[in-house]
Amino acid sequence: GDRAAWLAALQSRSEHPSPLVREHVAWAMAQAGG
Repeated sequence: GDRAAWLAALQSRSEHPSPLVREHVAWAMAQAGG
């Protein structure tokens, strides 16, 4: 897949109202090294 597009999708969720979603975003970005 397109890593840049994937990271952009994560970025778009980093302001999500749900703490669980934000926690997952942070984890996923850490796994990606971003």
